[in-house]
Amino acid sequence: MTPVSVRELSVIGEGEDELVKIVVKRAAPGSSPASSAYDYKVGNFLYLNVPEISKLEWHALTIASSPKSSPTDVTLLVKPLGDWSKNLVQYAKDCSRDNVAPLLYMDGFYGASLELYEDYSTVCLVGGGIGVTPVLAILDDLVAKLSSNGGAWTQRFSFIFTFRELSVFQSVAPVVARLRGLDPHEQFFQAHLFATGTYSEADLDKKLETAVTKEAVDTAQTKSTSRVARPFYEPLRSSNTLRFVMYLALYVIAVFVVAAVRWGNGLIQGDNHFELWPLERAFELLMFCATIIVVYAFVWYEHAMFRRNHGPSTSAPTPTPADDATSLSSVAVFGGDVHTVGDLVNHMNVVVGERPNVHSLLQQAVEVHKTVEGSVSLLPAVGVVVSGPGALKMAVNEAVVALGGGNFDVHEEEF
Repeated sequence: MTPVSVRELSVIGEGEDELVKIVVKRAAPGSSPASSAYDYKVGNFLYLNVPEISKLEWHALTIASSPKSSPTDVTLLVKPLGDWSKNLVQYAKDCSRDNVAPLLYMDGFYGASLELYEDYSTVCLVGGGIGVTPVLAILDDLVAKLSSNGGAWTQRFSFIFTFRELSVFQSVAPVVARLRGLDPHEQFFQAHLFATGTYSEADLDKKLETAVTKEAVDTAQTKSTSRVARPFYEPLRSSNTLRFVMYLALYVIAVFVVAAVRWGNGLIQGDNHFELWPLERAFELLMFCATIIVVYAFVWYEHAMFRRNHGPSTSAPTPTPADDATSLSSVAVFGGDVHTVGDLVNHMNVVVGERPNVHSLLQQAVEVHKTVEGSVSLLPAVGVVVSGPGALKMAVNEAVVALGGGNFDVHEEEF
């Protein structure tokens, strides 16, 4: 297994407000066997391994970006809640201090797609704390879609976000600001932001975090003694036929081998010969190893065919406008008057010290939905995607019941 290329591994905030942002590279279209025919979906998750923390632990993380926003990047947000994530914070700081490229492994992509949001004329997105990550992926997907079609809105969105950590808010604010810029009169997109914590003047006077530049990461990589990293792609995704042949071969070979050793004059006769358990265990291990060899043979064949048809490609993909937007400064995103966290809170009209009245906000959304004629090709109900603490999900469900369950389609997400 090869390490994945890391574009950014940074820590946003301080103390209990810390948040880890990870941007890893995936294969650009046409640069791998799978990249031209397969990509992750909004709402997918992946598994991440950091050998410096634990060589055996793989942690599931929801992807916080859209595949449409960049042809090569995958963004993850990690809140330090347990031992592993707290160690990840320290590892990110160590890599930055020592100017060493981080060593990460990833496996993906898994989970159901959230592209179902496109089936509704009115969508309510509800996120709480770090649970906003799947909702953030939808917002990022919406920005990319609007950027590609000239800003033509076909749906209405209500975004309800409640948070305590200002670091999470800083990660969400750029996407919300871009959507507001695409709908300055708030006809199609409304954001309701609520900060539930208590913040000191020192907290609000902190300068906005700046993203790690690609040049800085490249410099760190040249000083790293780790294995050479490469953009991630999932093998055996280039052809459904190839995957079918592999599964069929594994199944047929396994059936014939098992039949040969357990029936007729085979070595292992039936299930009543307990004295043959060492032979049975050895046979199981042999079958396990043979399966690995067969799978790797198919992976090698896929890669060899790709190299023969396309040749080795080392050229970097041309950045898209959405890709460039990820590295914009706070001045370019929010304007020249936003320099501190407090400036950003005021600029984004965040309600401080209050929790959202979910019932009232959903009622507003359904009333607007009923007064505006939607497309006949879209579902008649209001689509609701909620991700966050259990209390937030309960508040949404109670509001939906009170307002009439037939008016909503609720989708609860984990993060």
